[in-house]
Amino acid sequence: MTKHPKKKVPDSDDPTNGDIPETEPVNTEDELSRRKRLLDRLFWIRIGLAAIGGVVATFLFESIEGEERRWVSIIFMIVIFVISVVIGKGLKIGLPSSDRKKLVTTGIGT
Repeated sequence: MTKHPKKKVPDSDDPTNGDIPETEPVNTEDELSRRKRLLDRLFWIRIGLAAIGGVVATFLFESIEGEERRWVSIIFMIVIFVISVVIGKGLKIGLPSSDRKKLVTTGIGT
């Protein structure tokens, strides 16, 4: 039988308990610059997805006529926007809880 090493139990009196992550991101100059760069990247990703989505929707829904074509295209673009939100979350921008809406609102006009 092999012995397994004992797991170290964190000391509840220890203020530097390394198992608990920080709840708010640190606002250093490098971190702010990194967030801005990632938000800019998200903005341009959304512009690219909007342009590609518009071209794809034009040809993909060519056989649909009238009002249905408009609504299918709108729904298609909403789906593309939701995909861009998932991409934005995947970028792990690390926004503070007061700025979480930036993930959705950045480049929304595109």
